[in-house]
Amino acid sequence: MISDVETDDYMSVKDAALSLGVSPGALRLAIHEGRIPSELAFGRRVIKRSDVEEYRRRTQPDGQPVKHRPKGATDRAPRKPRGEQPE
Repeated sequence: MISDVETDDYMSVKDAALSLGVSPGALRLAIHEGRIPSELAFGRRVIKRSDVEEYRRRTQPDGQPVKHRPKGATDRAPRKPRGEQPE
């Protein structure tokens, strides 16, 4: 529980997720799996800013938030329509 540390040293799960470029649900999963520590303060889950930065360094080598792709976007090459024969 947070005691003698300033509350400015902590972030909500929502704010930390926004900072990291991930969804709050994805960050909660990381907390549940022990990949990022968190604490319970006043009935709310919070994460130390320093832990958010450490998690960013481990998971995002360039230190930038993950870029979200439009729904349906993939890294795969476009598929050819059925029935076309290779040349």
